[in-house]
Amino acid sequence: YSVPFTAIARTVAEANRDAEHQRLLQAVRVYETARLAVGSGSDLMAQLGDVTGCDLFVLDSERGHPLLAKAPPAPEGVGEALIEEMARRSEPMPAVLRLRTGTSPAIALFVPASRPAAMVAVSRTAEPPDLSILRHVATLAALEVEKLTADYERRRRLGAELLAGLIDSRIAV
Repeated sequence: YSVPFTAIARTVAEANRDAEHQRLLQAVRVYETARLAVGSGSDLMAQLGDVTGCDLFVLDSERGHPLLAKAPPAPEGVGEALIEEMARRSEPMPAVLRLRTGTSPAIALFVPASRPAAMVAVSRTAEPPDLSILRHVATLAALEVEKLTADYERRRRLGAELLAGLIDSRIAV
């Protein structure tokens, strides 16, 4: 009773400001990691996993297969847990799904891409990861999926043009 209310309010505000500042710094590290990874040929999701303290996997939300070529495969049971959780739902994927996989908390987030995709974040600790930071990472995962899709479509178009040229005898063998 002897402590004034304003002193308590300042202490609470200061504690919240520190937590918010840490979250902002982590978001900056996420985008700085992405900026440095452009053109380096490194595994962006592994680097972002180090920043977030999670193992990150971008999976086809309908089949559970990995969508990124350089990424390691998801641990056993993660893809199956995603498929099972999606099968229980009649509506499209919600913004966040909590998955039951082993002992570590796992969260699946919708990846806004042209194909059905989800990013599964398996925490490296007993604490669940920060959802606001994972939303930023999911946006970067969508850019990676779209980049791979565009590259696949470009190679498919070039192959189709080559085949058409061979069939029309415009290109000699």
